[in-house]
Amino acid sequence: MQLSVPLILASQSPRRKKLLEQLGLSFQVIVRSTDERIPPGVEPAEIVQTLAIQKANPIAAQYPESLTLAADTIVLLHGRILGKPQSTDDAHAMLRSLSGETHTVFTGLALQHPTSNRLFSAVESTDVTFASLSDAEIQSYVA
Repeated sequence: MQLSVPLILASQSPRRKKLLEQLGLSFQVIVRSTDERIPPGVEPAEIVQTLAIQKANPIAAQYPESLTLAADTIVLLHGRILGKPQSTDDAHAMLRSLSGETHTVFTGLALQHPTSNRLFSAVESTDVTFASLSDAEIQSYVA
């Protein structure tokens, strides 16, 4: 499907790319480095919305005739934000902590078209319950 303006996905996420492809959209992936440090005391919904906007802004400014789509996702387990795993050991530990538990996934979305001065942003949260995972299942997933 062709949009009336070019679409840029400001994300390296393979899942987000696949979703847009499944919708039949034509788009280009362009990503800029973003400071994703989370200040203490900020609610998860505000964090993901702010980060999505921060990811969209520099791309939208550089490509003012395009529609820029950015997103950010975090996981909250027992009141603690789980970041991206930094190693395979970290990934194993994270999956072990999620095994058999319910956590909340927050996703912030920003859609920006700078020449029209329009920015749409939203946040969605979903509770996810993991089945209990065996060590072999965790090992397979991480691999």
